[in-house]
Amino acid sequence: MKEKITYNRAKTWQIALFTLNNTATNMALFLMGYYAYFSQNILGLAAVMVGGIATVMRVFDGITDPAIGFILDKTNTKLGRFRPFMLGGCLIMCTCITGIFNAPAGMSTVTAYIYTTILYAVYILGYTCQTAVTKAAQTVITNDPKQRPLYSGFDALFTRISGAMISVLITTILAEKYATGDYKGMGMLNPAMWRMASIILCMVILAMTLLAMVGITEKDKPEYYVRTGAIKVQLKDYADIVLHNRPIQMLIIAAATDKLGSLLQNGLLVYIYLRTYC
Repeated sequence: MKEKITYNRAKTWQIALFTLNNTATNMALFLMGYYAYFSQNILGLAAVMVGGIATVMRVFDGITDPAIGFILDKTNTKLGRFRPFMLGGCLIMCTCITGIFNAPAGMSTVTAYIYTTILYAVYILGYTCQTAVTKAAQTVITNDPKQRPLYSGFDALFTRISGAMISVLITTILAEKYATGDYKGMGMLNPAMWRMASIILCMVILAMTLLAMVGITEKDKPEYYVRTGAIKVQLKDYADIVLHNRPIQMLIIAAATDKLGSLLQNGLLVYIYLRTYC
């Protein structure tokens, strides 16, 4: 007689809310897609340098992923394993985003490069903290194969809605609102518009993260992610896998180049569109 498998299931609303964690980081990623345009047209930085910085940051993102994952795997606090990374990552991310898009006026070119690059690097750390949870906590909230498609469905829906929302907010609503005075007909070149956009979107990102934390609260407990007798994994074990596991190496390369390609594509589309608009 076949043994019946008991799954760790979740309520539909818990899955839906937790999905907002990925939506929040995607919104931050969408907003940072305007980084090149903002840096060049508002701060006056060179296109080649800005593109180089963005590319290096994506490589840096690939390096931080396993490091943050290792730390996450070792974490166990009163608030659980995942929620501290979700909230901490979100606050770091939003602080850096608002810092970049609220860059002080009158900075020298060199100072602007240093200022934005440092904030971009710290933003990547916050982004990685939150995205690491997206992958690691999916099997914690539910390991029922029949429920897993729910996550993908909610994720696709929320991501598409948020992407459209950001585009409409920036290129239509705020661009028209701030197309006044010296920036008549050129709202996208008004620094005040970018300040407002970053504040509004970071408030939405924070709200989504808090809702996602509510969604995983019941499952963010040791009994759901600690296995009795599990083998303790050390940092050197990760290094051994990366250096000697060919399939993992190919996966890392594929994921890294996909991220970079997506960044370049989105950045180019945004830049061409906004240059035409302005």
